[in-house]
Amino acid sequence: MAPIDGATPEVVAPGTVNTSPNPGAPTPDGVEQPVLDQAARDALAKAPDWSKDWTDAERKFFTDKGKPDPNGIFKMYMNAERVMTSTQRVTLPKEGDEASIKLFNKAIGVPESPEGYKIDIPEEHGDPEFAKSFAGAAHAAGLTPSQVTKLNGWWNEQAKAALDAATKDQSGVFEAAKAKGIGELRTAWGAEYQAKFNLADKTASALGFTADTLAKMEGLLGTRTMLEKFAEVGSKMAERGFVPGDKENRGAAMTREDAQDHIQTVRNDPAAFKSLSDDLRNRKDTPAVRKWAAAHTALQ
Repeated sequence: MAPIDGATPEVVAPGTVNTSPNPGAPTPDGVEQPVLDQAARDALAKAPDWSKDWTDAERKFFTDKGKPDPNGIFKMYMNAERVMTSTQRVTLPKEGDEASIKLFNKAIGVPESPEGYKIDIPEEHGDPEFAKSFAGAAHAAGLTPSQVTKLNGWWNEQAKAALDAATKDQSGVFEAAKAKGIGELRTAWGAEYQAKFNLADKTASALGFTADTLAKMEGLLGTRTMLEKFAEVGSKMAERGFVPGDKENRGAAMTREDAQDHIQTVRNDPAAFKSLSDDLRNRKDTPAVRKWAAAHTALQ
């Protein structure tokens, strides 16, 4: 094989790499560079005359880059220098070096303080104090606003799912307790159950309790106890000549005879009985419902 650039190449086994300098080319800054074997050298592009002293590694780089002409090499250099002097260049911080960490955080967009993050706090399950703590931890970790937004969204989804599951469990427990209380009242009140239930309902309405307040009372007292108390209050109000929710009957309680006649009259009128049944089922406060409740109260 003819010598490269007039120098006698060092003989090495085919396919191996010789770590000695390329013959005839001094090693830059004293660092020993690998030299390819003869077969690998032959595959490299011939170095231009103005770069006859290149090492094998430099010739390989030249080949890998597509053998650019001087104009192409100059443009490669310009691009490299542009990157090196760009204001967008970020230097990785050193561990424990607060100054370099601060510069790095600023370069990637970390706000100067936790207040620089926008934290979404849902009304149904959000906690401002937790959000404040979360922002502080995120800032200490050097998170960017976009990273915090993604984590914030993920956390809100998890919190909502947990709240929904807890609410569902609570609702199931409440409904089970409510059904149990109703069942106990049906047994305790027997045939008077519907009349007393209606009386309790109308008493609560006459006393101005809202549905929200009643729901809270039911949660605290239990369904059976709450209905028993309202039925008891309604009965005492009726004894004093006041039927809850029925202005037309204030001043005089219905006699047992009048009550029996009214109940029988309604039952004998299919249209009236159906209308009353619909009102009771939908818990409507109508004169017919109030009078029906008063008639059953009078029969107690």
